[in-house]
Order: sequence, then structure tokens, then C-alpha cells
Amino acid sequence: MTRTWYSLAGEELFAVAGVWRPTEEWGQAYSMVMVDGCPQMADVHDRMPVVLARENWDQWMSGTPADAFALCRTCSSELEVDRTSERWAARRN
Repeated sequence: MTRTWYSLAGEELFAVAGVWRPTEEWGQAYSMVMVDGCPQMADVHDRMPVVLARENWDQWMSGTPADAFALCRTCSSELEVDRTSERWAARRN
């Protein structure tokens, strides 16, 4: 598998949904929130991060948990796909 990069068509910057919390064992722990992948992701993975539209950034950061959960859906925006020839991981000997 080679490295494949995704971006939102027509957008210079985009955000994905994430959660974090401090832990005693690991320090700051964080994760991206994942949902079912869109058709453009199918040949790479069956899941993808929640892509937040710019108009929803404040709802994710400042809304209630229910407001944030309402944003957890598969991206319906067009994605630009850049498939490189670079291997995702080096081969082990």
C-alpha cells in the first residue's frame, strides 16, 4: 500500500473531530473520532475521521455532547485524493 493523502476539494484547511483528556499514566491522551468511510476511501480503509465543516467547528468545540455527536457522520463533501508511489511502511527484512 502506498501513502494516500486526502483533502477537501476547494479548501486550504480542514478539521477533523477529536477528543482528548489528561491521564496519569500517559499524560495528554487523544484520538480522532472515526465513522464509516465514504466511497472515495473504500480502497484505502473502511473507516475515516469525522471531517468537520468550517461552519461546525464552534459546535464541536463549544456545543453540548449531543451537539457534537450530531456531527459524527460520514463526510459527504468531495475529497481530493493524492495517491503517491511512496510505500506506507518500509518493508521488514
